[in-house]
Amino acid sequence: MYKINILMLILLMFSISLSATVLEVGLSQDFTYNTIQSAVDAAVDYDTVLVHPGRYIENVEVLEKSLTLGSLFLTTGDQAYIDSTIIDGNDEWRVLYFDHDKFLPTSKWFRVSGLSITNGNTLTNHDILSEGIHVDGGGIAIDCYSYLQQSFSVISDCKIFSNTSSRGGGITSYDSNITISNCEIFDNNGGKIGGGIYAFGINYQLELSQTYPSSVYNNSAGKGRDVYIEPVNSNPAYLNGLYFDKISVAPEGDFSHYYYVSDVIEWDGQLTYNEYVYERIEADLYVSPTGNDNNTGLNPAQALKTISKASSLLKARANGDYNIVYVASGLYSP
Repeated sequence: MYKINILMLILLMFSISLSATVLEVGLSQDFTYNTIQSAVDAAVDYDTVLVHPGRYIENVEVLEKSLTLGSLFLTTGDQAYIDSTIIDGNDEWRVLYFDHDKFLPTSKWFRVSGLSITNGNTLTNHDILSEGIHVDGGGIAIDCYSYLQQSFSVISDCKIFSNTSSRGGGITSYDSNITISNCEIFDNNGGKIGGGIYAFGINYQLELSQTYPSSVYNNSAGKGRDVYIEPVNSNPAYLNGLYFDKISVAPEGDFSHYYYVSDVIEWDGQLTYNEYVYERIEADLYVSPTGNDNNTGLNPAQALKTISKASSLLKARANGDYNIVYVASGLYSP
């Protein structure tokens, strides 16, 4: 599935050579830094945090810094490092958070490459939720990076999966110019909107690489299961197009179940893809809280887990009859 993104790899390796310092992170005592956060805290602008293989149980915050963060894929091009270098949020908070005050005079950028990012969850802080505050971005949350500048922050060659949030399960980007290239974004839950990717804000640009398209599939949300893109208060924003390698289902008619792009967004209107995971179904389907969205949904033993997944898979019957979604008793959340 992964194609070696030669241009991105060269640019990233070039950035490493120019960086003030490469801070190496590993789980053994042979390394100065045993956590990603400790290396990020020690880094200064333009440094590279190079993460050796292992599972890092962390919720990493990058504040007001321009950095490169990646696995040994950065220096070798070996795709095995993507699977073997994991940042695990432990269902405690966001996995990666990039935050910059856009009103500061200097813009900041980041590059993330060659990592697996999983088990982020912003729904576990019940004190915040009880106050009616919903925090976006379970896997990666980005706030005001590369804002109003020509260069883009980059997420490339990453696997982002099994993350949960009230909005933007996999990636959330606010007021940021972001390029997403050659990533696999799947099995994330965005709650209300944007299961895989959620972008919003003012004067921002989202670029889904056409040369090295990402796979975004099997995510869950009330609307825009895979992608949800909107401005704030009708302010300008730009999307180059919806370019994918693998998607959930072939688009048919109103495809806002999976992709929602606000009418205010400037874009080329193109949705292109190479393959899809699921066939649309002209049949009754079954849903249960104990089901699994990877099931067929064709009988109770193969029940799907979410009502939105069932409704998004349905295909209109040729004879005009209704499809029925049979919903088992229980709590459906989020």
